Amino acid sequence: MSANPAAAPLAASGPVDLGVLPSEIDGGLASRAAIGLAILATDQTLEHEFRALVRIPGVAFYEARLFNDNDITPETLRAIGPRIAPTVDLILPSIPLDVVGFGCTSATMTLGEEAVFAEIRKRKDNF
Repeated sequence: MSANPAAAPLAASGPVDLGVLPSEIDGGLASRAAIGLAILATDQTLEHEFRALVRIPGVAFYEARLFNDNDITPETLRAIGPRIAPTVDLILPSIPLDVVGFGCTSATMTLGEEAVFAEIRKRKDNF
């Protein structure tokens, strides 16, 4: 027997019937917008910055990391191009997103906007 009667196990008294609790389902984290972000593996700030700048209820961010070389040269930036679509495919596979952002201005300038858009649309053609 325990020296402290308040320490008696709760399970000994049996389950508690809470009945039916009122509840409703809301629109979820992304009830207003689901934003996908393809972020470089070496990036240390983008996720934090997006969440600090966009604090709107119902707007959610979903990310995937894209392999990139630590040394930035025109060649390593061009090598990022074919990695964009597979990375975007990792962001909530088979679930629609409202927009996808690619977090590398330097690669976008090297590849061209249209090339980056084309890579993103290879995997997410719902927007």
